[in-house]
Amino acid sequence: VTNESEIHHITVTGCNRFGILASKLWYSKWHDLVARNCKGWGIAFGYNYLNTFDINDVNGVCLRDLRAAQCGERYNSANAPLGFSLANNPRGGCGIYLRLKNSSSCYNVLGEANYGPGIVIEPSNAARCNIHGIYLEGNMSAALADGETTKRYGMVLVSSTTDSGLTKISGVYTHIGSTPNNNIYYYHTASATTFHFDYIHGNVIFDSNTTGVVNISVTD
Repeated sequence: VTNESEIHHITVTGCNRFGILASKLWYSKWHDLVARNCKGWGIAFGYNYLNTFDINDVNGVCLRDLRAAQCGERYNSANAPLGFSLANNPRGGCGIYLRLKNSSSCYNVLGEANYGPGIVIEPSNAARCNIHGIYLEGNMSAALADGETTKRYGMVLVSSTTDSGLTKISGVYTHIGSTPNNNIYYYHTASATTFHFDYIHGNVIFDSNTTGVVNISVTD
């Protein structure tokens, strides 16, 4: 999808794998997208599921007003790599997955009551992108009850690239009531990704799968 194409006002429910999956995108606009009650992932941009795409870049794309609620399920051998388990697949069961590359931006994201994280951010190699306006509430409650995690992580950050890039994330709001989502999990498989946070609202706690030092720039 390219050349100023515009895709908008789509609502999907009850899908078995993805509510919306889009990759190999250049210079297009996607907005007002909703996924509800999907077994796999809610909305995913830039994910190369089972090597379906020869290229999974998302370049020069503008995303706006994305919502995913009550998506995702527990990890098992049949639904890998879509199901969530913090030990086996921390990306899984998510409401929204973003793997953006150069000059792409995303505005106004809501992830609520998903089995896995409300949002997973895994930048592409050498990515330069911006994500602004994230609200997270009630994610991972079922996963916590099932023993697939020890905390409710509203957001999972994945560093899996070998060429350095910079992803700026700003305006993060997390629910802190009976189902808090103020935990962020940093999943590290390679060290080139850099995340910079501006304006996190809530008492945010970072955890990681690595025992080494993790540096994430945060501006309050």
